[in-house]
Amino acid sequence: MAEQHPASGGADQSEDPGNFSPAISSPGNGTSTPAPSSETQGAVPAAVAPHPGSQSLVKPVFYVPDEIVVCVGAEDITVDLNAVSQQAEAFNAVRQARQRTEGKAGKDAHDVAGTGDGSGNGAKEAVLSFEDFAPGVQVFKNVVKYLEAIAAEERAAAAAAGELGVPAGVLKVNPGAFHLELDTDNVCNYLEAAAILRCPRLLRDSVLAPAAKELSSRRVLALLERILQITSRAEGAEGPSAPEPSARRDSPSYKVVESDGDASIDIEEEYVQGGVGGDGQEDGTAHEQVMQAFCQVIQRLCARLDAVDFKLTSALAAGSTWASLEVLRAYRIKVENLGRMNYALQSMTSTVKSFFYEEDKSQQQLKQEWKEHHFALHVFRKQIIESTLNSKNSSLKASAEKAMAGDGDYEVVPNDEDDYQEVLMQKPQASVLAEDDIPEAICDGVTDTTLAGLSGFVAYCDPLQTPPVLAAAMVRSLLLVSQVERARTLFESVFVRSRKVQAMVTGAAIPVDFLGSVRMHRVASIVLRRILARYESLPRGEFCHLVEDVLLKDFHDVSHCIELVLVNSLIQDIVVYCRVRTRSVGHLEDKLPENENSEAVGGSGGPVSPGDAELLRVRKVGEALFAAAFVLHNGFLPLTEEPDRKGENWPAGPLGVAECPWDSGDLDLPLLRHVPGSEDALHLLRRVLLRGLFRRQRAEIENDVPTTVRLWELGRWPTCRDAVLISEAFGFVGNCWRTLHDAKAKATWGDDGKDGRANWVADEEDLYQMFSDLEFWRLQPKELLTPWVPPQLLACHIAARCKLLDEQQRAVFEDNRNNLVEINRLRLIVTQLFAKLEVVEKRSLQSSQKQAEVIQTVRSLR
Repeated sequence: MAEQHPASGGADQSEDPGNFSPAISSPGNGTSTPAPSSETQGAVPAAVAPHPGSQSLVKPVFYVPDEIVVCVGAEDITVDLNAVSQQAEAFNAVRQARQRTEGKAGKDAHDVAGTGDGSGNGAKEAVLSFEDFAPGVQVFKNVVKYLEAIAAEERAAAAAAGELGVPAGVLKVNPGAFHLELDTDNVCNYLEAAAILRCPRLLRDSVLAPAAKELSSRRVLALLERILQITSRAEGAEGPSAPEPSARRDSPSYKVVESDGDASIDIEEEYVQGGVGGDGQEDGTAHEQVMQAFCQVIQRLCARLDAVDFKLTSALAAGSTWASLEVLRAYRIKVENLGRMNYALQSMTSTVKSFFYEEDKSQQQLKQEWKEHHFALHVFRKQIIESTLNSKNSSLKASAEKAMAGDGDYEVVPNDEDDYQEVLMQKPQASVLAEDDIPEAICDGVTDTTLAGLSGFVAYCDPLQTPPVLAAAMVRSLLLVSQVERARTLFESVFVRSRKVQAMVTGAAIPVDFLGSVRMHRVASIVLRRILARYESLPRGEFCHLVEDVLLKDFHDVSHCIELVLVNSLIQDIVVYCRVRTRSVGHLEDKLPENENSEAVGGSGGPVSPGDAELLRVRKVGEALFAAAFVLHNGFLPLTEEPDRKGENWPAGPLGVAECPWDSGDLDLPLLRHVPGSEDALHLLRRVLLRGLFRRQRAEIENDVPTTVRLWELGRWPTCRDAVLISEAFGFVGNCWRTLHDAKAKATWGDDGKDGRANWVADEEDLYQMFSDLEFWRLQPKELLTPWVPPQLLACHIAARCKLLDEQQRAVFEDNRNNLVEINRLRLIVTQLFAKLEVVEKRSLQSSQKQAEVIQTVRSLR
């Protein structure tokens, strides 16, 4: 049964000579014709009569139509652009195009002097054409009349509110003057026409009509497919958009209520109320209202589909991005509301049918139905490819076309020989998924706007079944909409098998912090090393974060990171880079508080400038990396020593040749204060220190005693137990002592005076302290036979050794005496035991004799 839907139900319907009637209903087939009023005839009275009771004349109000010619099929139809442009976005686009063309030439819709024949002439210049308008010409005419009636109603409402300068009650509209008579035969045409013209009010009125609710599920499905195709054409004409009219599934406004009555209607109403603000929402821009109306139509049509007909197919994926997402959300709601009992009943029914319809079952298996994952993946892939191929950037479009025309091979160019075995093993899998995947050129060229609009589909995709390049694009889309946790979860699932994801981490498209969640995989260390290889081009803040937080915190306890990253020669280059680049701010370290970070004092009121604070942070990061890799890199010493240099006994190495960063000066000896306190680290530390001190001594550079003493303390010599290192250190201090005495012998009293003598005394005391730090008593006596050792030190050493020997001799004498006492005690015990043994032997002999006698007696008795 058809039901009438007036344009509005809230206007005053009283009869008054001053009432304005925009249109009247015509009998017959549900069509309408304009009323014979001045409005529909294109003319308006010159002025509106004053309202009864008013004391003064009212300023005249005029309305002049702006007519254009619209070609629908083969028929031209005149349309009032001023009336319909505010109700349909298709006409509003024509109006905006005309305004841009005409410019600001003094045209004003409310200026009487600026209107007239010019508007009519201008209307004929812009013609809108609908070559294939499926609903038909008559439906288009009725829709235009409907829109004009709405416009007249809005003008009357504005006049009633006093916005047009007319007293309330002068202009009124009869809402029953024009209406659309909708039934099950024409409601689909009107809904499709509203979608083509993008009229939000007609979309809502049509889908909420009782006739629309009476449509069968199959007709609703066909109508839904046509609406989705229209949204795709509209999005292609206006550019991609990604509105969010529907509530998120995790939002408080989203809920589904199941009732015992008409469940489909209840679920439909509850879903739309939770998804869209309401049927009469008018807030926001016109485009947003159109999007909301489209989404409401899609939601209601999907809610009216039966579960048997609601299947995810390519036809439902032919819509725009946001329309396909609405279909996917509605499908999930439909599946969730079937209930366990419905699933059980369907399973039982299909099991029974399988016994009787085996041939039909084999035929049905040929028809594949998409799951949520395949539907979302298809839309995601299609939208990315189409947006790239239709790009306005000619170079991007050409590269995308070339990539789509190629064979889709995935070339792997490893930077190392053996470290990319995991990546190379993925190549066969990538070839299998190539037909469902996208080329990397398209993944790189897709815009951020497109990916942000497609982020809603990621929640419906299975990460384990998602192709690798598409998975990389999905991670990027989630990051664009600030869904970091979801992006991290997807990243963890696809990182190992997606080379594109790994490349995006290297290219900074994915945060490097994500590597911490996949650090158990060997390829994570490989990717981290590739990022570290760009240390010179990275910003200082990112570089410090990469080394300090990712490498030294997240990967510090990972075995393959030590093998692939920390042992690599790249670490030595990074340490040298940090030390050399920050050498200019080394003197500022003393200005920083010991318990404060360099970033905290880099402000305007800090002791250092922000630029110097960044350099200081780089310096601190380099020192931390130096401490972590010191033992692994053998103290950054040369890896091998030639035999003629006596191995470790030649600590300085060949003079004039820089074999390591310590020799070239890239690493300075004060850096050794950051070496950890393990035995291996201290051993290497002393080797490095002696190498540097000997080279300074031989080159006579910074070889003064105060500088040597400051560096000597870095060796922590009182804890050294290595005789080889002690011997080398003893020889170095002996050389210092000889140099000091040579200077004293060459000097005279008049050269240096008292100051020179005071310096010599202080230097002697320092060198004496350096000798005393060494446990040189561990050395062989021949190594002590040198004149360049303080005699009192040797005397003290000999006295200490004699005292020690005396104590040892006393201890030996006491041990000997104790041993003699013990020996005497043991002798007495042995004597006692020997006497007891003799007694036992005598008794044994007597027993043997008695036994022989008994045996003899027994024999004689026989």
